[in-house]
Amino acid sequence: MRRKKGLEDDDSLVNEVAKTRSETPEIYIELEDGTERPYVLAHVMRVRGREYAILLPKDEEDLSDEGSALIFRIETDSKGYHSLVEITSKKEFERVASSWDELLDEIADELEEE
Repeated sequence: MRRKKGLEDDDSLVNEVAKTRSETPEIYIELEDGTERPYVLAHVMRVRGREYAILLPKDEEDLSDEGSALIFRIETDSKGYHSLVEITSKKEFERVASSWDELLDEIADELEEE
């Protein structure tokens, strides 16, 4: 499972995201080490015509850890059910991670202006 780093660089952004985490349903993800942890859906973004889910740890102490955000592709089956799919293409992952980083930079800039 690939993880995205970058949230640890901006405490104000971490605090802003933390406000919304308590109101979002939990999604339990099994990590590579076999442990299961609660995550929340932080954002859905569209990149090159596909949708991706950005998940953040539910536990506050995990939020600022490097690699705390997870990125999954959202796929929809013929019945309309959505599932989170691990991104196996390095190129695809880097493209989505770059878009996520750009969005975080925009949010951080907006928070600095307030």
